[in-house]
This record gives sequence, structure tokens and C-alpha cells, in this order.
Amino acid sequence: MKPTLRFLLLLVTVFVISFIEIIVGTSTTVSMSLVIILFSLAVFDNLLLSNKNNVELSRQLVSIYAINKPLSVILFFNNRDNINKSIAFYDDIPGYFKHDSFPQKFTLAAQAEAKVTYQIVPERRGDYVFSFCDIAVTSRLGLVEKKTRIALSDSIKIYPDYMPVIEYAMLKTGLRTPMMGIHSVQKRGDGLDFLELREYREGDSLRQIDWKTTSRLNKTISREYQVEQDQSFIFLLDCSHRMNTKDNDQTHFDHVLNAMLLTSYLALKQGDAVGYIAFGLEKIRWQAPVKGMGCFNLLLSQVYNIQPTKKAADYLQLAQAIPKLHNKNATLILLTNLRDNDGDEINKAITFLSKRYQVILASIKEKIIEDIVTSEPTGFEQALTYTAAIEYQQSRQRTLRQLHCRNIQMIDILADKLAISLANEYLKFKSK
Repeated sequence: MKPTLRFLLLLVTVFVISFIEIIVGTSTTVSMSLVIILFSLAVFDNLLLSNKNNVELSRQLVSIYAINKPLSVILFFNNRDNINKSIAFYDDIPGYFKHDSFPQKFTLAAQAEAKVTYQIVPERRGDYVFSFCDIAVTSRLGLVEKKTRIALSDSIKIYPDYMPVIEYAMLKTGLRTPMMGIHSVQKRGDGLDFLELREYREGDSLRQIDWKTTSRLNKTISREYQVEQDQSFIFLLDCSHRMNTKDNDQTHFDHVLNAMLLTSYLALKQGDAVGYIAFGLEKIRWQAPVKGMGCFNLLLSQVYNIQPTKKAADYLQLAQAIPKLHNKNATLILLTNLRDNDGDEINKAITFLSKRYQVILASIKEKIIEDIVTSEPTGFEQALTYTAAIEYQQSRQRTLRQLHCRNIQMIDILADKLAISLANEYLKFKSK
């Protein structure tokens, strides 16, 4: 129990009356009587509040939601008493959520139920728990207030907001799926998948000849094969400190996740196997390549709560770990934020990996650097910043040119364009 603002204001008023009585030199009987009356009313008002909390509370919210999307939380208050109650509440909202101002106040009628809705906006992916709700019930005379903490545990998972990226990409790239579509590109060649029988052509190898059909038809018949369409793609997710950089209210890692999910969606649609390795964490997390659209939810459930750390990216350690995790053929897609001082390490790592795997490098440009080098410096300080940004950019470009000379397929683009560019790069890779 604690006194309300109304009680304190009345008490101050009584003290003012008492002070005036003292100044004037009259008896303080009136003020003392008022003090006694005020405290008696407060005690009586306190007794009117039940010692037992007769307000029942429940919370309703979805268990899975997307980052940066407004989410409605509904609280149900049930008053078991026969009197109206003035209630203020403060819900236990986890960190990384924007929310309406609290406390919120309303009057709960006797023997009635009230539904109160407020909105929150999750600003970070991951698992969160609402553990309790604090409520304060004001007495009938408004002189005292009783505070109660009600245990009320609800869990929520905040996922990447990947659907707008997928929908936009389908339109942008002109794809067709059962939702918006994909047409796979079929290539003819000397792969391992049988396509059809046809008459022998000059240049066909002896292994292509179907001897049984040739004998039956009395003419030379060859088997034609198509290039294998099913491939394995492993995304290498940089979770180091550099991925905490923010563009458009999302970290670079959030943009990387969206790019991975979009390209994984396309790859699974086309029958490819998709896996990932998350490095830059305390311990490498990984999922071996899996096939089938049902595996999209598997990947999503494994990566939605990964957060970039404060550790440095170690590309060489990653390169040495990959053959131990996956010693079969695969295409590696490295998603990172290439810095100006990464040249030697990234070159050694990709040179090592490219001897055994096909490698695609997708690097995010930092928007702040691009803004600086495209602006006109107007003073000495800005000129220094401009010069430093140019040197940083040139150093990165040297590293990218070195990788290009090794025939490494690569993307170097701003964060908000990464998802579309990586999807197009995947389609380009598949059409070769």
C-alpha cells in the first residue's frame, strides 16, 4: 500500500492551514482535526481494498512474429469484487521492443471483464519472455493505492521479416512459383541425369550408345544426358562485430539473413540442397545441406535467433573448418562485410577453399562510406574524412580485383540491395 497523489495534496493543504494558524497566532485545533480526519479516511479507504487481489489477468499474443512489424498485445482483466476499480498497469515488455507509454489507466467495473490492447514493435530477432504484469488498484476514495505483481509468463519468437523480400524479389526477377513462380533452366550436356534417347550423332562418345535399343531398331541410338540440376549450397554467415553495422534500421546481419532466406527459398524450389555455417560466434553453428521446401522452415528455425557478436571474423579458421564439416562437393556463398584490411586473410581463405569448392563472395558496402565519397567536401575536416573514405574504398577494391582474377564470382553492393542481387547471382550461376 502507498498514499496516492490525492492524499499527499490534501496533506500539504492541511500543513498550509496549520502554518497559517501559527503565523496568525490562533489555535491549531482545526489543522490537527483535519490531519486526524485525513488519516482516518486513509485507513478506512485502505480497509475497503481487499487484502486479496480479486483482479484476474491473462495475456494474449502471437507466439511467432516478424521484426519491425507492429504487434498487438491483449490483456484481459477480470474484476471479482462488487465494486468498481481504478486500475493502472505496466506490462513486462522485454528489451528491444518499442511500445506505447506506460502506465495505462482505466476503470474496471464490478463483476466485469475488460480487454485492453496496446502495441509493441520488435526491433531485434530472437526469443523473448513476458514474465509478469504490475497492476496498481486505487481505493474508492482515491487516497491509497495497492500494487501487485502478477506472474504471467508468455514466450514469443521474433523472426526475420523475409516475406516482403521474397515477394518483391519474385516480381523484380520475373520468377514464377506456385505463389509467384520459378522456371528452372534446363541444360543439355554430358551430366549424369538421363534425359532421352535419340539417333547417334557424330561426336557422341561410346558410353552414350544404348546397345540394346541399337540392336532392336537396327540403327545406332545414343542416350542423351542433362547436366545435374541438384546441387548443394552452403551459406557462410559472418556473425562477427562488423555485422552489427546498421543500414535502414536493420543490422548488416539482418540484411544477410534476408538474402540467405530468399536465395535458400529459390534453391529449395529448384531441388537444390541448402545448408549454412555461422562463424564469428563462440562456437561455429552449422547445418548440413538439406533438400525440400519443408526444410525452409528448418533453416528459419535455426537462424532466426543468431545475433552478431563482438568477436572478430576469422576467415582462415573458417576455411580450415569447412572440409571437416562437409567434405563433399558444394558451392559456398560467403556473406560478409569486407573491410579494407581483410585483403591477405580473405585471399588466403578463398584460395584455399576454391581448390575444393566453388565459391561465391557476397559483400556489403557500407552506406556511410558511399555517401562520403559521393559528396563534395566543403571544409578541412570534411576533406580529411573524404580522403580517408577514398583510401578505404580503394583498399577494398584492390582486394576484390585480386579475387576477381581468381575467377571468384562476387557481389559488392549496399545492404538493402543484397537480397535481390544474391538471388540473381544464384540464377546466373545455375544457368551456366
